[in-house]
Amino acid sequence: GHIFAYTLMHDLVAEAPEEVSKVRRMTDDVVGEIARNGYNLIDVTGEPTTWGHWGPEFLNHNRTWSDQRGLNSMQIIAYLTSALNMTG
Repeated sequence: GHIFAYTLMHDLVAEAPEEVSKVRRMTDDVVGEIARNGYNLIDVTGEPTTWGHWGPEFLNHNRTWSDQRGLNSMQIIAYLTSALNMTG
């Protein structure tokens, strides 16, 4: 949800250069952390959140996530594409 909202903010709401810059920075921070952590969203405990798994090694080798593979793969592609489109 957050990356979708950041994309809408960037494309439709942010007008002033500092607003655009802030949205870009937030998107880069979130997506960058996910990528740096093996495509996992890490919470304050230092562990991945319940649904924050996008890494192929986790999704492809964990049978309990077999139903989520396609959705999570599409999500991370959308996150990375949005971040790339915003940050260059």
